[in-house]
Amino acid sequence: MQKISLLLAVTLFTASCGSDSSSDGNSEGSTYTQATDETPTTTEAPVTTEAPVTTEAPVTTEASAEDESSEEGRDEMIVFTSNRDGDAEIFVMNADGTGVRQLTYNDDFEVEPSWSPDRTQITFRSNRDGDFEIFVMNADGTGVRQLTYNDDHDEHPTWSPDGNEIVFVSDYYSEIFVMNADGTGVRQLTYNDDYDGHPTWSPDGTQIAFTSYRDGDAEIFVMNADGTEVRQLTDYDYFDGYPTWSPDGNQIAFTRDCCSVGTKSGSGIFVMNVDGTEVRQLTTGSVWRGYEPTWSPDGTQIAFEDHSFGCCSILIMNADGTDVYSTGQEGEELDWGG
Repeated sequence: MQKISLLLAVTLFTASCGSDSSSDGNSEGSTYTQATDETPTTTEAPVTTEAPVTTEAPVTTEASAEDESSEEGRDEMIVFTSNRDGDAEIFVMNADGTGVRQLTYNDDFEVEPSWSPDRTQITFRSNRDGDFEIFVMNADGTGVRQLTYNDDHDEHPTWSPDGNEIVFVSDYYSEIFVMNADGTGVRQLTYNDDYDGHPTWSPDGTQIAFTSYRDGDAEIFVMNADGTEVRQLTDYDYFDGYPTWSPDGNQIAFTRDCCSVGTKSGSGIFVMNVDGTEVRQLTTGSVWRGYEPTWSPDGTQIAFEDHSFGCCSILIMNADGTDVYSTGQEGEELDWGG
């Protein structure tokens, strides 16, 4: 029920807004079946196959040349999801909220964007083929390519720091997988009866933090990049999730269901050391429904989405929680690339 509840919650939320390592003890990679009509199976030996070629032209209107970002300016840009055109699409903007440009134009959902380390590409998930799959496009919205071909939903793609791999979640298994950046060489990392999701790489590429329900509620765990040595970082009675590493690799920011204002319950942005110690709350006061933090590339600021007074205001604060300000834009599922 926890898997089903979380998956329904993620789907509905997007539409409306627009410890134990023994449980992962099988360190051998498994095959995630791509481009097949059969139910995906898991076998012991990893198999690397080429991603199927998409023969039809992507259903995405290319961004015009005048909307293209310069490589210099792109370093400070935030990519995000918004339903401002009537359905969920992917946009970019400057960190101060200016220069908003739409990258995808599709009647289906385009969500969960993530910058490549060199900022030349963006991976995201879309249901343009009938269910949610992982796609990648150039930073200007051109050159859309499909990476996964699965009968169920794939979600939460994030690039490795070297740009060679993408970690993601398959809802068929509710487990974490990794693949090469071209969609080949899919390997399963977690083996667990409960939901594992929201994976994110450490800056040095050696570890992956993620959200898991394996202890009965959502907590933050970390594992080696090959799926071994799973360690639990948080132990809280409600929800801890959406972890994101600081650029220097010393801290992890995350969302915690924590707060109340009058009769309303909410969530906040927290930060902790990478070993789970020194948990500190960053958002307070009028910001009582903060979600999904993302670090600035230099590590001095954190952007997040705020639902305190409606859906999805994009706010930015210093990394210590001070000087919170609004960008004047609405959106969710932010990635600043830090």
